[in-house]
Amino acid sequence: MKLFRGKTFVWSEPWFFCQRIRDRSDWLKALLPALLVSCGLAALLLFRGVNMAWWWMILVALGGGAAVQLGIEAAFLRRDISIDETKIEAFGNAGQFTSYAAYAIPQITWLEIRRPDEIGMRFGMLVLRTQTDGGLIGIPGSISLEQLARTLHRLGVPVVLSGWAPPSDAERDAPAFAYAALPETPLENARVEPVPEGDRNLMPVADMLVALVIGCWFFLLWLGLLGWIGVYLYQQRQVLGIWTILASAVFMFASLTIPFGYYELFGDYSSAQYLIGAARKRVQARSESVIRSFEDRTFAVEIIRRDTWGAIAPKVIDFGFLQVEPDCRRFVYEGNAERWTVPLAAVKRCHVEEVQYGTAGESATGELRAFVVVELQTSGGPHEAVLRVADKEIGKATDNRRLRKARELFEAITQDA
Repeated sequence: MKLFRGKTFVWSEPWFFCQRIRDRSDWLKALLPALLVSCGLAALLLFRGVNMAWWWMILVALGGGAAVQLGIEAAFLRRDISIDETKIEAFGNAGQFTSYAAYAIPQITWLEIRRPDEIGMRFGMLVLRTQTDGGLIGIPGSISLEQLARTLHRLGVPVVLSGWAPPSDAERDAPAFAYAALPETPLENARVEPVPEGDRNLMPVADMLVALVIGCWFFLLWLGLLGWIGVYLYQQRQVLGIWTILASAVFMFASLTIPFGYYELFGDYSSAQYLIGAARKRVQARSESVIRSFEDRTFAVEIIRRDTWGAIAPKVIDFGFLQVEPDCRRFVYEGNAERWTVPLAAVKRCHVEEVQYGTAGESATGELRAFVVVELQTSGGPHEAVLRVADKEIGKATDNRRLRKARELFEAITQDA
């Protein structure tokens, strides 16, 4: 028997989900404690003969009820959801007030995942029934609903999700986005050749240092500001007192979430855009580059070593640009180490590979990675490459974003193949 069970899927509900889905009767039930406390407090003040104006007495009673209601509601503002092999849990923590609901997997008789457009919200919803009760759980837009459905299906839960069907035994391990040339189709040869040593300059150390500064400047500035405040507090320690200094230190430490949040939302994007822009200029400056302009649809991609795609940091063995030329029925790749010229008829196989690292969902240490695995026919035999889109977008990188980018690359490669 396991003492500790690993989580299979985790996320945090959208803010105020429990409040936003209540109807009138639910609100009446939810506000009943506050109403009882307000009435009880008003009666106590009245019968005790407290020397207080009637309107002030009403305000005090309402304030007491509101304080109790706020404490109760705080535990339902944003619950943490986790799924393991035995149950689905919803836990909310607000200091002295907590909320907890657990649904045993074997007792779930029906479960439906509803998409945002089905409920008219910006988030999804999980509706379930057990042998004794039921429950509603919010699902943020960053969660892949199909991946959640597959996870629950593997645990034996009867799942309903519009546009999705449980995979058969034959389809269970097959990728959802896949292409394979017909056996009788004659294949052409792709040309895969190394880039001369003198042209392997898409990622010089100087550019990487500049990108690091662009991505982290706000963090460095914030550290400098905190350092200045720390020096000031030390110089004024006799005047301010120990409690003021301790409170300031706690605030300064908590404020580090601001530069970290900036980097996650904007810094990583700015850094990547600089590197991609600098690499584009170097590609255009190459005399033998297979990409002469970036007018056609072009993807910034990394080539990943297959045996590391499930590691903490997948090993990037090349970086470059893949450009689709539909008029020529081919795509080309110009990288730091390799360049390709690939007729669409040289693509033997191509599929999107989803690799889950860590715990699925919104785990701080987990993510769903999406790679495009393409196999080309060359004069020397099959050539396989694992591609990952390197372009960034403003905002947090989510599972859905990574999947969307991989599928866009897959469709660009295979749409005319």
